Amino acid sequence: MNLIELMRKIRDRPEAFLQDDCILQLRSFIRGFILAKNTSIESENTAICEDHKLLDRFDSYVKEKYKIELSERISVEEVLLDTEGKNAYPKYIELWFNYVQH
Repeated sequence: MNLIELMRKIRDRPEAFLQDDCILQLRSFIRGFILAKNTSIESENTAICEDHKLLDRFDSYVKEKYKIELSERISVEEVLLDTEGKNAYPKYIELWFNYVQH
């Protein structure tokens, strides 16, 4: 499973992956997923997955959309929480699927 497939599953059944519909939990889960995937791949002597690059590109997309300088050290979570408040989680999901076109 790659990151796009995981996000589809989370969109369809968030309760199976997250305790709450919370952008902070989601981002932590995604980072853990990528780390676990790369760790298991490393032990199998295969190529490192590219999901972290997709996540980095998505982060840049969100920052551009909210007119945040790419050089600013602010997380996507902070950007969305500051601008969207309680709607940060659904907005993240919406932005993700707009970005990956699925």
